[in-house]
This record gives sequence, structure tokens and C-alpha cells, in this order.
Amino acid sequence: HAHPTTWDLPALQSDVLTQFGVRIDVEQLAEMGRAEIEDTVKTQVLHKYDEKENLAGPEAMRYAERIIMLTVIDEQWKDHLLSMDHLKEGIGLRGYGQKDPLVEYKKESYNLFQDMMERIEDETTKRLFFLPVEVRELGRPLAEVPGEEQESAEEPDMVAVNAARLAER
Repeated sequence: HAHPTTWDLPALQSDVLTQFGVRIDVEQLAEMGRAEIEDTVKTQVLHKYDEKENLAGPEAMRYAERIIMLTVIDEQWKDHLLSMDHLKEGIGLRGYGQKDPLVEYKKESYNLFQDMMERIEDETTKRLFFLPVEVRELGRPLAEVPGEEQESAEEPDMVAVNAARLAER
């Protein structure tokens, strides 16, 4: 563990803002220990998500979580398969470097898979935290969503619509 004077708190502030959309006070954190910083950041991040869930409702958030998670997994899996194709094409050259191509393929494919799993987690989290939530009055229809036909007179929940739009990006 690094000494508190060597901590890069502005980088932490930037990373938390980028990943979760939560602004943290670096001056306040500078006076805390590591455990206190972790607790403070975690509390602020969870508070933001709870606020979003209170606005949207638990059912709508679970639906948005499913849609976003499935979309991100699908995107990342496609990228992973493409990466595996590239790895397969170039792995034969490892034999010239006196390395066993099969062993190298196993190592690199495992690393590619681990990277994909991290990207899924990061991208899902980021999309959920930046998912716009629109609140409407009960019984009042929303503006029509272009390109979507509605089966009932009432529009879909805006969180679900926003989740679908965000998933398309």
C-alpha cells in the first residue's frame, strides 16, 4: 500500500466521474485514510444509483439492467470472437520464435477472455449510471418514440425506452 501523500486523488476523482458520473471532493478525501475514502466513494456512488432507482422504480431499473447487460455482453462477445480470429491467424508465427504455438494460444486466449469480462463489467456499469431517467405523471402519455409502434394507448416506461436507446449506441 502506497503512502497517502503519493495517492493520485485527482485521478480518482476523474475515474469516478467518468465511470459513475459522481463528483467527489478531493480536498475532503485528502484528510481521510484509505478505508474512509473507499466508504465515502462507495456511499456516494450507491446513493446516486438509489436516487435513479427511486425515480424510475425498481421494476423499470431491473428491466433496464437486463437490457443493457444483454446488449453489452452481445457487443463484447462479438468483439471477442473477432479478436480470437485474429489470434488464430497469427499464432503460427510463434513457432519461429521457439515458442509452442498451442501454449501461447491458450495463454493469449485466456487473457483476451479476461479482458472481455472486465469490459463487460465496466461498460454495463457506465451505461447504467449514465442512463437518463425521465419521470412523467401517471396516466399522461409520453411523446411517441420514433420507429416504435405501440400496442396499447399508454407509452412504455421511459427507463425501458432510454435503456433500449442507450443499448443501441
